[in-house]
Amino acid sequence: MTADELKSYMLDDFVYDSPTLQFAIYPGIKDGFSYLCTTDIYGKTDEPTQDFKSFEEMLNYFMIGALTLKEVLLSLDIIYNGITIEPYQGAMLNNEYTADQICQNIWEGLMINPYIERIGSITVEKREKDDLFISVSLTSIYDEKSLTVTADSLI
Repeated sequence: MTADELKSYMLDDFVYDSPTLQFAIYPGIKDGFSYLCTTDIYGKTDEPTQDFKSFEEMLNYFMIGALTLKEVLLSLDIIYNGITIEPYQGAMLNNEYTADQICQNIWEGLMINPYIERIGSITVEKREKDDLFISVSLTSIYDEKSLTVTADSLI
């Protein structure tokens, strides 16, 4: 997902909830032009919200774990471009064949993404019992990134 695509969603609240990543952006709550952001979308912790005066400030300084929102946007492409492991959940054993098929799905999904310039590698880092960790190294139009896609306790 690009910054412009995210901005197009900013007419209303934006809540992102996946098994490994959760955050919410509430535009205009305080003064009509600010962005109130949180990673505590269920209100389970005392983690403070982060308030930003501009979209650009939010992109560069809203921290989601150890990454800024701008850095996290790239990993949202994996979800928004339809790459999923759902067909494998509960239906396939966590074996080498299944891991290879999931890697292939990730590769195919990223290949059609116009914001990805080059895919360096997609490798299985760990596969044991119900845990599967896949490392993805790529270069986007923004910069070079490495991220780990986890599918733990799902297969």
